[in-house]
Amino acid sequence: MKNDPSRKTSSTGGTGQATDARSTALRRDLGLVDAVGVGFGAIIGAGIFVVTGVAAGVAGPAFLLALVLAGIAATANGLSSAELAAKYPQSGGTYEYGYRVLNPWFGFTAGWMFLASKIAAAGTVALGLAGYLEILLPGLNPRAIAVGAIIVFTVINYFGIRRSSRLNLLIVSISLLSLLLFVAAGSWSIKQENFEPFAPAGWRAVLEASAILFFAYTGYARIATLGEEVRKPGFESE
Repeated sequence: MKNDPSRKTSSTGGTGQATDARSTALRRDLGLVDAVGVGFGAIIGAGIFVVTGVAAGVAGPAFLLALVLAGIAATANGLSSAELAAKYPQSGGTYEYGYRVLNPWFGFTAGWMFLASKIAAAGTVALGLAGYLEILLPGLNPRAIAVGAIIVFTVINYFGIRRSSRLNLLIVSISLLSLLLFVAAGSWSIKQENFEPFAPAGWRAVLEASAILFFAYTGYARIATLGEEVRKPGFESE
């Protein structure tokens, strides 16, 4: 007779431990569109609306080349993250991978570094939002707006990943539509003289801009951390 994996046994081991693990797991409420939307939201919010202007200020028109270089580096990193997220579909992201693949100390270090970087990223995006609102409504306190935005979105996330995902998809859809309209309207204003000189600060500035723009692509890291909340995160571990 085969053992039933759903049966509870004593608390000392066996299927009881598996049952306890299942009872503490996060709910798998997200589908493919939700996960992709989270990645797009991070890329658009942090990348397009904040980082691209900074990179253009560093490298001039050559920031377009820096965008390609950053994309190549992000692709390699993103494919690795995707495979790890599929093999270890639990919350924790970088912490989980370091803990499982290397050792607990590497996982602990990677987890704290990831947390610190995302706190900094949240602050950067919040200040970017405040800067845009200040242009539309002069007199606003940017720091107060940034703190308020963080509080509002934290409260939204508190009520569950499904609700926050729906709001994110709405915001991403509006942002993508706005960007497409912007590109369509601005395409008539492209002039060759705007790209001369192409690299006014030299090629070292292109590399610096690439490092800055890499930050714009890291939305895939957000998708990887959702492994425990996605309905079909990937292949099963062999």
